[in-house]
Amino acid sequence: MKTVIIALGMLLSATVSAQSFNQVVTGTVTGVYPQYQSVVNKVPRQTCTVVDVPVYGQGQASTGDVVMGAVIGGVIGNQIGEGRGKDAATVLGAIVGADKANKNAQRNGGVVGYRQEERCQTTYEREYTQQLTHYNVTIDANGQQIHARMNRKLNVGDEIQVTVKSTFIIR
Repeated sequence: MKTVIIALGMLLSATVSAQSFNQVVTGTVTGVYPQYQSVVNKVPRQTCTVVDVPVYGQGQASTGDVVMGAVIGGVIGNQIGEGRGKDAATVLGAIVGADKANKNAQRNGGVVGYRQEERCQTTYEREYTQQLTHYNVTIDANGQQIHARMNRKLNVGDEIQVTVKSTFIIR
């Protein structure tokens, strides 16, 4: 028990104090090391090609097609009617046949030529670049090497003001 009390007394009697102060000194830049970060950019690339595009006609039937449609329609109409109705059915068949030939030609208008048209497509390619983020700077201040991270560029040999914080522990 006496040993514990003596040890506790010794511990309490040993006092520790700390003092710190700031000092502004002039330092000389001895090293500047730019630091980079890899950055990925999406760069648009446009590729264009010229293609032939068909041009369709108005689709009007030729005179021969209309006459042939009228003849076929007239023959079919003639088969349907009797007497005076036979004449009306023949005329009506001829009209319907000619109209059918004309409409068929409009629906199936043929290619009358080609025109050239430019068609473009945009794709994105990845481009890797290095982007400057900051500078690691080494400064000699009164024989002490100080390392700092800075956003502005300094040159070796530049003199700058540095605040140095010193802490002393007294036992």
